[in-house]
Amino acid sequence: MNKLQHEVVRIIKEYTPQNMQPINILIDILPMSKEAAYRRLRGEIDFSFTEIVKLSQTFNVSLDSLIKEEYSNYILPDVVQIVSSDKNNSIDNYCLLLEYVISCIRKTKESANPIIFSNTHHILSHPYIFKYKNISKFRFYRYLYFQNEDIDKNFSDFIVPDKIITLEYMLYKEALQIKISYVHLMEIAQIYVTDINYFYKLGVLSEKDAEIQKNEALSLINDINHDSITGRNNYNVPFTLYVSNINFQADCVYFFSEYFETVIVQLFGFNFYSFNDYNSIIDMKNWMKNLISSSTQITSSAEKQRYEFFQKQEKTILEGLTISALKT
Repeated sequence: MNKLQHEVVRIIKEYTPQNMQPINILIDILPMSKEAAYRRLRGEIDFSFTEIVKLSQTFNVSLDSLIKEEYSNYILPDVVQIVSSDKNNSIDNYCLLLEYVISCIRKTKESANPIIFSNTHHILSHPYIFKYKNISKFRFYRYLYFQNEDIDKNFSDFIVPDKIITLEYMLYKEALQIKISYVHLMEIAQIYVTDINYFYKLGVLSEKDAEIQKNEALSLINDINHDSITGRNNYNVPFTLYVSNINFQADCVYFFSEYFETVIVQLFGFNFYSFNDYNSIIDMKNWMKNLISSSTQITSSAEKQRYEFFQKQEKTILEGLTISALKT
């Protein structure tokens, strides 16, 4: 039993009146069976974060003090910078980000009612992009460039390390096994086309590279469109897509299940942060709920809006990645 769990059990026993048993107090506060309560008191099962919050509120015990007690000698601050602009470790940082996201997905899937909310404004839906090697390769190439890495190769000659390909495929497989809700900007394909155009004019992307990007992007759009019609991915897992009616600049992924909750936010370019404190998670969760409430759901319904959205993305890619458009 770790320090946090031990402290929770100690508080339950301390606040139990002399004429009562801790098991009865626990059952009164949390809706669970006697067996489930006994297993928590014995340390066989950890209290979930939601349960700890409820207990701290009931006993009027500071949640911060409980968390600090557990993590005083362990590196888990309220805000963790997962990826920074350290050019000396760009590849390692990228791997660390992928590993961190995979670990969050796995922790989310370990308990009941798992779901991921994701909004992105600069490239199409995760994890779908990792199905297409040239789009995911461009994403990584773009990442290195904006990390100020000295890339001495053109895009076609650039080789993605095997460990990154392995991690991206792992993320793709893991994420499709969990319910995900996405929020996209209406102009998301235009942002992707603008990035392709930028690197083409730098001379690192050839006409052939741009053509391959275009074909993969059209296939990717078709994949997302197919799933948005049925509301399920090819694992038969629920999939929801929203189109935002307002602009947003920060990418955010919110992981939630009965026993796990965290938020990853991309800020200031390619800097990624994980928010672990209760107040930040609540704030980000509310922000995402407000974003969704102001967006249009185009999965399983809203056929007209869905058709318009995907037609716009296809048209943007087809027209924006022609050779004549790239040269203008």
